[in-house]
Amino acid sequence: MIRLFISLYLILLAGVFAYKAIGQYAITPMVHDWIELDRTNDYIGGFYMLDALHQRLPPDEFDAVLANYPDRSNLPLTMMTSTDTAIPAPIRERLVAGESNVLDLEADIIYHRLSGPESGRVVALGPVGTYEPLMEASRWYELSMFVVLAMPVFFWLARLQAKLRGLERVATRLGEGDLSARASEKGGDRVGRLNQAFNRMAERLENLIASHRSLTNAVAHELRTPVTRARFQLDMMRQESDEAERQGYMYGVSDDIDELADLVDELLTYARFDRAPLSPALTPHNLHQSLDKVVASYRHSSDIRVEYSGVWHAGDENRAMVPFEPRHLERAIGNLVGNAHKYAHSRIRILVRQDGDRCEVVVEDDGPGIPVDERQRVFEPFRRLDSSRTRSTGGYGLGLAIVRQVALWHRGRVTVTDSDLGGACFCVSWPTVW
Repeated sequence: MIRLFISLYLILLAGVFAYKAIGQYAITPMVHDWIELDRTNDYIGGFYMLDALHQRLPPDEFDAVLANYPDRSNLPLTMMTSTDTAIPAPIRERLVAGESNVLDLEADIIYHRLSGPESGRVVALGPVGTYEPLMEASRWYELSMFVVLAMPVFFWLARLQAKLRGLERVATRLGEGDLSARASEKGGDRVGRLNQAFNRMAERLENLIASHRSLTNAVAHELRTPVTRARFQLDMMRQESDEAERQGYMYGVSDDIDELADLVDELLTYARFDRAPLSPALTPHNLHQSLDKVVASYRHSSDIRVEYSGVWHAGDENRAMVPFEPRHLERAIGNLVGNAHKYAHSRIRILVRQDGDRCEVVVEDDGPGIPVDERQRVFEPFRRLDSSRTRSTGGYGLGLAIVRQVALWHRGRVTVTDSDLGGACFCVSWPTVW
C-alpha cells in the first residue's frame, strides 16, 4: 500500500506543479494585456492624484512631497525619467513613444509617465511587498496544503486496500479449488462493479467446470457401450467359422463405429455452442423459409402429421423477417421436431408468435409428455427420460442440450410445459430488438 500511496501522491504533486507551471508560463503571457489593464485600474486613482500634485505644485515642492513617501509602504515609489537606463529597453521605448502606463510583468513594476510640466518624469510603483511574518505564514500554509492533501489520499487508499484484500482472499480461495467462494456485494465492501463482475465470473467458472466434469463422466459412459459391444463382436467374429455369422458380426461392428462417429459429431456440435459467445447482433432472415425447410424433412416421413402455422402468411415477407442465425436455429428447431417425432402418437404442431420485441417458436406433440420434476434436467447433456439405448428412441441425450445452447447464443431461452395436445410443449424465444 505504501508504494501505491507514494506513487499516487507523487502523481498528484506533479499535477499540482504542472498546473501552476502552465498558469505561469503558458496562460499568463496569453492574458498579459488583461493583467496590465487590471493592474493599471488598481493604481489609476493614485496616478490621478500624482498627476494633480505634479500639475499644481512647483517641482521643488512636488519632490519634497515624494521625499516624505513612507519607507515602510508595501508599494515602493521611485522617481525616474523616461530615458533612465534602469528602465527595461522595451518599456522605455513605449514611455518615450507617449504611453502613460506600462507594466513590467516579470518585475511586477508599473511605470507611470507624469503629465503636466516636465512630462518626461516617470513614477515607478512596485514591486508590491508583503509583511515578512505574513509571507512566512503564507509559505507554511502552502506547504501544509500538501500534508492535508496526503491525509485523505492515504485514508482513501487504505479503504481501497482493505476492499482489494477482501477480493484477493476470495480469488485465492477460488484458485485453490473452492468454487463456491464469492465476493461481498455490499456497498461498503465492493470495489465499484468489480465484485459483481468477479462473482459472475466465479459463477460461470463453477457452472462450466461442473458441466465439463459431468460431460466428461457422461462421455466416458456413452463411449463405453459401443466400444464394449464392438470388442465383444470382434472376439466372437474371430471364433466364428460360419461366414454368414462372421458377416453379421462385421456389420454390427460397422454399426457401432457409425454410432461412435455420430456421438463424436454431436459432442463437437455441443462443445461449439457451449463455448460460443453471445451474438452481439443478428441479421434479419426469413423465419418462414427456415422453418418450412425443417418441417419439409418430416412432413412425409411417417404417419405422424406435422402442422405448421405462424403469425404471418407465407407471402408476407416483411413480417417473416426476424433477426436470427439460420443454420443454428434450424438445427435447434430440427432437434425439437425430431424429439417430438420420436414420442408423438399421431400429431406434431409448430407455432410461431411475436410478442412485443420477442419471437417464439413452439413445438408441441401428443406424446406422453415430460414429468414436471424432469423439465429442468431434460436440457442437461446426456439426460434421457427413456434410459433405453434402442436406435429408434434412445439417442445420445445431446439434442435438447444443443437447443438450449442455441437459445442462449441468441440471448434467448427454451422452456418446456404441458401441451393441450396432451404431450410436451417446447418454446424457444429470443429478443428481436437489442
